[in-house]
Amino acid sequence: MRDGIYRVDFKPGHRNGYGIAMVRSGVFKGVDQDRVYFGEFTVREGRITGHIGFQQYLTRLQPSFGISGSTVNLEGRETENGFELTGESEAEPKSRYRIHGKRIADLSEPTK
Repeated sequence: MRDGIYRVDFKPGHRNGYGIAMVRSGVFKGVDQDRVYFGEFTVREGRITGHIGFQQYLTRLQPSFGISGSTVNLEGRETENGFELTGESEAEPKSRYRIHGKRIADLSEPTK
């Protein structure tokens, strides 16, 4: 999982979210239409392992529901231009989670 900005499909449980994520030095930070995601990953020979947590937004238009602050253990693989991950929540062991990312921009050190 290379450092960069990714277009990400989050499929936690029975809902789909579409958003963006930033990966830098194994740290994952993402957002979709109603959740923020944060986590850490390691990559060895194209295999990815790690975990994310997520937090539901609170808005006036829709009530907050789902697991707030849950941890999801994930594993997967790097793809040609991104990654594919699957896993399950520690709080809901029978729920399957899928995250698919496509890199849309590299992150590089700022020039001085």
